[in-house]
Amino acid sequence: MTAKDSDKPRLEVRGNAPPVLQRALDTYVEYFEDRPTVAARAPGRINLVGDHADDGAGCVLSMAIDRNVVMVGKPNRSQRCRVIASDLGEEMANFMNTGDIDPSRTDWVNLVKGIVAQFNANGHNVPSFDAVIASAVPIGAGLAGSTAVQVAVATFIEALLGIRLTHTRKAHWTLAARQAFGTRPGSVVDTLVCCAAQRKHALLIDSRSHEYRTAPINRADVTVLVTDTGTHRDDDPPAERRREVAEATAIMQQQTPHIHELRDVTLTQVEQMREALGETLTRRAKHIVLESQRVMMVADVLQRDDYATAGFLMYESHRSLRDQFEVSTDELDTLVELAMKTDGVYGSKMTGQGFGGCTVTLVRTDAADALVDRLAAGFNEKFGRPCICHRVIPVAGAKVVPIVPIHGQ
Repeated sequence: MTAKDSDKPRLEVRGNAPPVLQRALDTYVEYFEDRPTVAARAPGRINLVGDHADDGAGCVLSMAIDRNVVMVGKPNRSQRCRVIASDLGEEMANFMNTGDIDPSRTDWVNLVKGIVAQFNANGHNVPSFDAVIASAVPIGAGLAGSTAVQVAVATFIEALLGIRLTHTRKAHWTLAARQAFGTRPGSVVDTLVCCAAQRKHALLIDSRSHEYRTAPINRADVTVLVTDTGTHRDDDPPAERRREVAEATAIMQQQTPHIHELRDVTLTQVEQMREALGETLTRRAKHIVLESQRVMMVADVLQRDDYATAGFLMYESHRSLRDQFEVSTDELDTLVELAMKTDGVYGSKMTGQGFGGCTVTLVRTDAADALVDRLAAGFNEKFGRPCICHRVIPVAGAKVVPIVPIHGQ
């Protein structure tokens, strides 16, 4: 270590902080040659069941995972916000924190700007700040990475201002920020689970009422495995599915005016409207209706630690996403089928919006190593490249994390 290096402030994190936080602290000290005073984290998430059910205002069963986006920093006196996010892009965001905040050409910068603008628009004058964002949640992988960025930014700003928003208000501001700054559409479900999740539990979220309740998922003999195909979405192909759901809803409303969303429809009603809907919209509607039922069933059986039934319903969910909603891929299907042929696996499915990303699998802990080996070998044999497996646990939602100097510095 050089004399110059030894003069730099050194910091460490307290408690069970995510490893990515130490990287953010080191980057901040390197770039700004100062100590950050605020650190916040927000988790990624997986959906156990309910993917795209929220397109029809249904419920989703989600789980925050121990892969985080963190933001560290402190106020400055420059009247400008300067943010580095080396995991998301090479440039430094540098913008005025007052007045009209114009959108950038860079998506991750807009994620930050949008949240700052929302706080300002709602009467909270955000102070200028220097900050570093570091992420262990890949964007476009179906793990709500961009939502985690925004929730981390919002939690960081709450700490700067000395306020605390309700989870629902933070969710609404996050969605408004995405709309105003033209980033990929988000979900109130994703934001709520990133904010409100509890340790050792999944969260059952009603996307219409925004009410939520917990479902336990905390047995030591059950492992949750996330497997990344390495194929990530760069655009927004699910937009076509949202359009189809809206079209199917409008057709159903012509026959049954009291229907507000597809969650209000029965399978019998969908079949009765098959001719008017056509085959494609019928498939989309059937997924929404049946997936909404599966969500409630999985939440109930988890209360009884019935992982066999939960896993069966997860696999049924994947088949519906593949055949009815048509958002799966060959890579996702391959991982799911490999998992379902492995002893000790309860269930497996794609998670997130689809068209790439990750699968989630419930497996007996004593069979997890064998499953990882089988997925790695089978995926590489078919596609000539590796998949990446992560054992994850359910964690609490976004938090401010204490940081302290090392050796009294």
